[in-house]
Amino acid sequence: MIVHTVSVTVSAGRASVSVELRQQGEQAVGVAEGALATGSPERLVAEATLRAAGGLDSDVGRVALDTVTVAAAGAATVATTVLVHGERSLVGVAVVTAAGPADAVARAVVDALARRSASS
Repeated sequence: MIVHTVSVTVSAGRASVSVELRQQGEQAVGVAEGALATGSPERLVAEATLRAAGGLDSDVGRVALDTVTVAAAGAATVATTVLVHGERSLVGVAVVTAAGPADAVARAVVDALARRSASS
């Protein structure tokens, strides 16, 4: 599963996020919207990514978002997501590149989901 596009639109104190994922020739789009609050754009990106992933893998419906952070780690800035799948916590990490923190959050969610399937 790879992140194809991430779009974040902010208007009048609200954010709308669209994430497109692709896997083996298939694609799925997830959307999340909400009031703009501290940290909420990143959380909305993670929620939209989970929704898109659910369109490619029905088991993702049993995964919940716990936390999302974007913070400095040494010389890099990284996005970290924690997902909950049953009793297990799944952590995904991605370096923030020129594509920005929203793209990194989406990639961190995909990274965490890959750990789920690797540990199943």
